[in-house]
Amino acid sequence: MGRWSPFRTWIRRVPRPVRDVLVAVAVVGLDLVVFSDLVLASSGTTSESSALSVLAVAGLCLVLLLPRRRFPVVVALAVCAVSAVAAAQAGFAYRPVLPVCLALGTVTSRRQGNLATLVMGASVATSLAWAQDEIRTDPKLGPADLLTVALGYVLMLLVAAGIGRWARQSRERARLLDERRREEGRQAVAVERLRLARELHDIVSHAVTVMVLQASGARRVMAADPGRAEGAMATVEETGGRAMTELRRLLGVLRADDDRPEPVAGDGADGAPLQLQLRGLDDLAALVETARASGLEVEVETRGERGRLDASVDLAAFRVVQEGLTNVIKHAGPGTRAHLTLAWSDDSLVVELTDDGRGPGHASGLSTGYGLLGLRERVSVAGGQLSTRFLEQGFEVRARLPVAAARPPVVQAESR
Repeated sequence: MGRWSPFRTWIRRVPRPVRDVLVAVAVVGLDLVVFSDLVLASSGTTSESSALSVLAVAGLCLVLLLPRRRFPVVVALAVCAVSAVAAAQAGFAYRPVLPVCLALGTVTSRRQGNLATLVMGASVATSLAWAQDEIRTDPKLGPADLLTVALGYVLMLLVAAGIGRWARQSRERARLLDERRREEGRQAVAVERLRLARELHDIVSHAVTVMVLQASGARRVMAADPGRAEGAMATVEETGGRAMTELRRLLGVLRADDDRPEPVAGDGADGAPLQLQLRGLDDLAALVETARASGLEVEVETRGERGRLDASVDLAAFRVVQEGLTNVIKHAGPGTRAHLTLAWSDDSLVVELTDDGRGPGHASGLSTGYGLLGLRERVSVAGGQLSTRFLEQGFEVRARLPVAAARPPVVQAESR
């Protein structure tokens, strides 16, 4: 099936009106070869006037077939009428068959019920005219063969109708699968937002706790040690600034989740919130060792001087590496080489994970991509951008995350 993927991709790039014209031209051309004397009559028995008449009827069928998607029933009935009239003409060297089959298939692919039955009845009636014309023009056939010839044409019509019905059912299945994928994607993003909200809640709660303790300590020593109290209040100011940044991110998550679905079973026992253990780049070494123990060959490269990250950004960076290594293990398998790069600059951290895709179980096309959907949501909330792409051999996950602005050092007043 994979061999046909480039062909299907190319076909989809062709505009639909152009595809309709090409199909109609191909069908009418094949019909002229099979069901007329224009091409196969090499002995020159077909007169010039007869050839022009055949081409005129073929051109009329071609023109009628062009709007078959917009007006399938009208086009099918018109083509049946033209075909029946042409087949009823004694001595006429052409009976249009394939245009009727194409029109019938279009009707069954886009309509059902009484209209489809009406067109099917008209097509069967037209096939009787085809059978009579073949009996009349073929000396090897007699009146007793009429039923056999008619059944052959009816079988062609049934095949065309079946193909059209299969196409309609395939479109419906594709639509349902697309809706399911979209719903599962929305569900994955909603679950990730829920995790984000809990984690950001923990971060903000920790910051507020630190602020309360520092403010309490400053109040107790303010009279005896003003310098120490000022240092504590400076810590409160810095921690409060970080808490406000994380709180804005938390509000962004909540506002983006206006139409969130019900919580998904499995987040915790009996729907209870999960107790999440916050992580960051300090835990990166342990994560890499775990991946190596699973059979991956992981190389880690660090560029630039490490900057300071807000807690949620630090966690997002860790999750990028975690999700990336998990996907390598899942879709490439042991023996794959992965290269992790942490590139620091004054205002950003770029996390890039690539693999060579040489593991025995490499099957990236089977991934649902929901983990990457949640990861993209997490990185976006942290103020960064995530990009993924297939390499010539392997896969790449790349995230750019903001580095927290450096704060001026706190100058503590000397105690007097």
